Amino acid sequence: MERGDAIARSWRLMQLLDSPTGRTLTELETALECSRRTVMRDLQGLQKAGIPIYDERDGKEKRWKFVEGFKNKIPPPFSLTELMALYFARALIKPLNGTPIHKSVETAFKKIATLLPKESLALLEQMEGAITSRPSSFKDYSQHQRLIETVTAARVQQKTIDAIYESFTSRQITHRKIDPYQLCYFQGGLYVIANDHLRNDMRTFALERFVRVELTEQTFEVRKDFDYETYLQDALGIFRGPAIEVKVEFPKSMAPFILERQWHSSQFVEVRPDGSVHLTLKVADTLELRRWILGFGKDAEVLEPASLRREIQEEAQVLLERLERWDMPPDQLFLPTLEEPIHQ
Repeated sequence: MERGDAIARSWRLMQLLDSPTGRTLTELETALECSRRTVMRDLQGLQKAGIPIYDERDGKEKRWKFVEGFKNKIPPPFSLTELMALYFARALIKPLNGTPIHKSVETAFKKIATLLPKESLALLEQMEGAITSRPSSFKDYSQHQRLIETVTAARVQQKTIDAIYESFTSRQITHRKIDPYQLCYFQGGLYVIANDHLRNDMRTFALERFVRVELTEQTFEVRKDFDYETYLQDALGIFRGPAIEVKVEFPKSMAPFILERQWHSSQFVEVRPDGSVHLTLKVADTLELRRWILGFGKDAEVLEPASLRREIQEEAQVLLERLERWDMPPDQLFLPTLEEPIHQ
């Protein structure tokens, strides 16, 4: 039995036991699809780990459940397994280290730890060794605590922000007043979706590119027609733009990689007779889209639209010319996948 399978089964076992009536061995065998001997071994393992499980006679069979006194120590509406899952999820917020968000969550985890037996925490550490999260490149927000606090307060109190912002693309510094509608965490970065008074439209701002932010006394109302999911439905990442239909061809060797993923809600995938894959998306025509395609290197060919095909070709030509100037063989060309979007 693989260690990962045993851990997954133990987790499922705890979910099954987290019931007012408990479970019989027969029910556990059926649900876990394993032998009674394995169920008993797993139950004994949880007991050794400090999980308070007991059995009581119900007719001809015993029913296994958590000790009621222990469950009563867990504050509603959380169950034991939910608390353990929250504790286990600490790795997901590592990119926010140094921010008030991270500090608050760490404080919550410490409180959760006081509700779990020492042996149970040891079991969680074993689980963390089997299943973990490895974030890709992320931004350091440890120096932006006041910035995050101000933006968060503005959203909660629905107050306009007076800001100085530096654009990534133009490098222009502009004075803006914005109404923050949503603070979004995406691919290692924090973004503010806001009503921009300067443009009189919705815009997406990279949090770290604010040079200065001040809370004003001017209040705002979130537009009734604003919906976060609808707002970004055409975006491939975090930034919007004119929606176009894009068709990209991938060779047979890339088929499993393409078919196993949900790239966008609009996607339509067609497997060709030769095993190649045609991926059709209706997404915003932004630099995020072009960087995403270039990230596949020679394994992605834009079929439609012709304008996007020309843009990709022109960028590839520039890269080739640079490599030739460096006297580097073209077969050493490497185009990394975009890790983060270009900022507004």
